[in-house]
Amino acid sequence: MHIIDFMLNLAAWILWVNAWMQKHHSRVLQQPITLLATLKTSRREIREIWFYLGGCMGVLLIKALLLHYLGSSLNAAVSVDFMHVLVFFQTGSLVSMGLMALTSFLKFAFLAYLWVWFLWNLSREGVAEPIIGNLEMALGFLPGRHVLIQVTVLMLLGIGGWIGLGLMFGWVGILPSNIGMSQLIWQAIWISASAWLSLFWLILVLMILYLIHSYVYLGNWEGWVWVEGMGERLLEPFEMLPLQWARIDLSPCIILLMNGIFYLLGSRLVQQAYHAYPF
Repeated sequence: MHIIDFMLNLAAWILWVNAWMQKHHSRVLQQPITLLATLKTSRREIREIWFYLGGCMGVLLIKALLLHYLGSSLNAAVSVDFMHVLVFFQTGSLVSMGLMALTSFLKFAFLAYLWVWFLWNLSREGVAEPIIGNLEMALGFLPGRHVLIQVTVLMLLGIGGWIGLGLMFGWVGILPSNIGMSQLIWQAIWISASAWLSLFWLILVLMILYLIHSYVYLGNWEGWVWVEGMGERLLEPFEMLPLQWARIDLSPCIILLMNGIFYLLGSRLVQQAYHAYPF
């Protein structure tokens, strides 16, 4: 069920991002010079945006129905893991599955937004510009702001998301409703912080792709140049260190080792901070 959930979340997120980017794409690709052309473009934009949004909502509805009918005969429960809190939904209830579909999608969308932001910041200028341009458009208003503002906005987005979900879960009885607002905010802070630990998997994949591309010719696709540029950005702090052995560069292995150490230490630190509720 988790594989089905992931694949449908990915499909719904792609449709959502297309709806988000559609208006910007239309402005870039078309520059109408008459009032009539402007009106036609606006109507077409609205239709296309609603097409993608409708597709996103349709995928989430299909997910809720599919998980409901697959799990109702077993009376099983499906969980959404927020690292510190496991939220369970009963497959026998269609309403519960609808909430699960929305909850897991919101979690997926936030993590995907965080990954897109990280990839955009890691990308080299002047390399694979179409890919970087799409990442920038997907981020909305964040590009152009100071990096501290970007990080603060992402943290606040995660905090606000969990507070909203926590209040909804308490209202419908999925989680205890007697949790105070101070405790809910404390939960939200560390759940939002733990989302950044997911970058461990992104860095792991990037370094593996970088290593493969370094030793195997995979063609002239500009995406490989983009991956190579991001890998070089990650390796920049180790350029002055003697990490070459024969024709083998050991610095990617150091990055992978440090990535794993930071993930383990970060997970333990966030876990301890989460349980050290001071109020």
